[in-house]
Amino acid sequence: MKKKLVIICSACVLFSCNKQFTETDPATGQEVAALTTNTTATCDLIGIQQVNGTAIYNRLSFVKDSTKMPLSMTFFDSVSQKTEKSIRFSYVSDTVKISDTEWFKLNQSTKNVTTYFIRQYYADSSYDDERYEYKYDGLNRLMNKFIYYNGSSTPDYIANYLYDANNNLIKSELLLNDGKTKILQSSVKYDLTKSIKPWIYLFGDAFENYIYLQGFNFGIKPSNPVTEMVTEIYDVNNGSVIDNWNTTFDGYVISKDKYVLQVDSNGDLQQGLGLFIGTTRYSYVCK
Repeated sequence: MKKKLVIICSACVLFSCNKQFTETDPATGQEVAALTTNTTATCDLIGIQQVNGTAIYNRLSFVKDSTKMPLSMTFFDSVSQKTEKSIRFSYVSDTVKISDTEWFKLNQSTKNVTTYFIRQYYADSSYDDERYEYKYDGLNRLMNKFIYYNGSSTPDYIANYLYDANNNLIKSELLLNDGKTKILQSSVKYDLTKSIKPWIYLFGDAFENYIYLQGFNFGIKPSNPVTEMVTEIYDVNNGSVIDNWNTTFDGYVISKDKYVLQVDSNGDLQQGLGLFIGTTRYSYVCK
């Protein structure tokens, strides 16, 4: 039996400082430095922490190999006060196995995720097989996502993505299978006066994989800091907006070599970003 696609409407009002960029690193109390002095090295995101001063709440961390592919992942949920997921990824050819009922397929050249499959079980012991297909363009931008339920040969849902001239994602839209009826739309704004190194993905519809999203490759990442993300939820029967989530981003701490170390979010929980709202701290490995 095909289950309804569920959009979780959840608002979480938070407060943050008004200054958009910070010169002192709150983690050290010192002037912000470069992550690496090796001019040929690149740094890859391996950790996200939701923090309040010295207290750490939700935590997501990856261990990666020399090619920057995840070997393992751990996610700690501060609400349940336990590790929600601890996974060792298994690679066989173009497949990343998570379990017998969950896996990715990768493009062998770009290492982008091309397919995600999961069998979703429900309280009544029924389940849905969900398959997500990701399509990229020649600029390594994720352009479309097609969602299939229970072996369907035609997509049950479609997602489209639009980018600006800097290849920053500026719009995500989730549609019914007619390709016209909107379920969700996210609009993203950036500070185009500042440049950053590749940071996080901002797909507003990425409810299927937000825990995995920041560890695997889904094409190009923004090159400017995000300032605002607005998501609208639609009534598919008449096209009216029934809810919206508005989140602003400021208080950036950026390393001398342009990696985002910390940012404050103020406003609503964005489903595509999962539980990471408020002040979030980012960690990297440089090679």
